[in-house]
Amino acid sequence: MKTAIKKGKVKCLSFLLILLGALVFLDGILVACVSGFHLGILMTFFLGVLLMAVGVFFPRLSRMDRIGFFAWLILGALLISSLAIYGAKDRAGYDEDVIIVLGAGLRGEEPPPTLKKRLDAAHRYALANPDALILVSGGQGKDETVAESQAMKDYLVKKGIDASRIIEENASGSTLENLMNCKTILDGMGLGEGKIALVTSDYHIPRASEVAKTVGFCHVATVSSATPVLYALPNWLREWAAMVYYELFGIF
Repeated sequence: MKTAIKKGKVKCLSFLLILLGALVFLDGILVACVSGFHLGILMTFFLGVLLMAVGVFFPRLSRMDRIGFFAWLILGALLISSLAIYGAKDRAGYDEDVIIVLGAGLRGEEPPPTLKKRLDAAHRYALANPDALILVSGGQGKDETVAESQAMKDYLVKKGIDASRIIEENASGSTLENLMNCKTILDGMGLGEGKIALVTSDYHIPRASEVAKTVGFCHVATVSSATPVLYALPNWLREWAAMVYYELFGIF
């Protein structure tokens, strides 16, 4: 009886791993269709295939191998989600001179859900601190019909923000370029040494904050935007890869 129950539990876990892997793989496909292909999508596909493969061979694994696999899986989940956990808290004093909103790609001229979340967070901040300028940052990608900054400005104006408060940085293609170009613009306006509120997704805040300090910003606060559930895993995976790459090679 005990043996039959044990085999039943193993089969159940095997099925759940295969199902989880299939859902992860499907998530990668859906995000790729909406936001385009990137490293996080590739990592999501790999994770999905890995989970399905382990699920298929799970009944043949030893007890210690199974325990080890779940231990690594839980540890990985905690490490990856720690980005969002750390970045979930706003650290702005709402007395900053400038809000810098970082881009997140476009689909044509329309901000995707992740970018809309960032812009909504910037909008809430702008209402709470009406004296702050808003610097929207993002260039035009190959599959984009306008610069990200233009679409971001249009979105905020439609939500009632005065266009005269919004400055565009439209020549960047990465977080490092975003913040380097923003620093140059603000230096030219005499605001480069002032307080900034960096608005970006929860998972992106640790690296974006570090980049901002690296390019010369002295007073960096952060305003977090929640990542839509569908986009969470690919973005968490990509961001961890970017952070590991920086630790190894010192390049953002």
